[in-house]
Amino acid sequence: MTTLLLTNDDGIDSPALLPTYHALAPLFDEVRVVVPHIERSWIGKAITRHDEMTVDHVTRSGVEITTVSGYPADCTQIGIFNTGDGMPDMVVSGINIGGNHSTAYLYGSGTVGAAVEAALVGVPALAFSASSGADNYPTWNKYMRSADSGATWDEIARVSARIVAKVLAAGFPADVDVLTVNLPDGLSEASPHRVAPLGYTSYGQLFREQRPGVFKHQWKSDVAAKPGVDLADTDIELCHNGTVVITPLRLPQLGADVQSTAELFS
Repeated sequence: MTTLLLTNDDGIDSPALLPTYHALAPLFDEVRVVVPHIERSWIGKAITRHDEMTVDHVTRSGVEITTVSGYPADCTQIGIFNTGDGMPDMVVSGINIGGNHSTAYLYGSGTVGAAVEAALVGVPALAFSASSGADNYPTWNKYMRSADSGATWDEIARVSARIVAKVLAAGFPADVDVLTVNLPDGLSEASPHRVAPLGYTSYGQLFREQRPGVFKHQWKSDVAAKPGVDLADTDIELCHNGTVVITPLRLPQLGADVQSTAELFS
């Protein structure tokens, strides 16, 4: 019997949630759905430590869903250890509304954070993110959250499910903790697939002063390559050019790549 835990960071009201569930459900004997009760984007792998969390059970269009008043990584923990019978065989996080490619996006992603939490407790995990084009995020985001986006999400979910099916058939890659998948704007079943590394990017100011002493997050998407870095053939550049990009992630290991720092302190 194979069991999937499906989670996300966009919450129970994400228009991607039910299409993702219906695309993945035929691949598993059991699918547990555990998601935040509201959107929890850009929260990384935060864990609720001091506050209590409320767990509720609801049904949407015949699908049983567990909601958690915490963060995506909390949902992974609750889903793995406090729902169902035994550990799931796989965790899928997403499909996120927005790309999580390159270092500028990856480390803050609640979608990826939920998958990393699974990896830390020994469960193979994939994180899926649907990306806008390079310059159309506001328009794309509005459409993808609208009632008109259902057919688009169905298509994205079908492509995502084929990737999950391939991993199930072949087994999770050795020496990989998380597979993060970025799906391009205008995705179709004919879209090419590539395995590619993270682009090394940075960004600028995140918070703008609204009035004296009061600041608010105002994202401008001013992502750029780090000086001297070529983004060609990386996840961000390929995805913006219409490719489904699969990026293997490995959590840092103690003792790895320490030589230059050791020389500094010798």
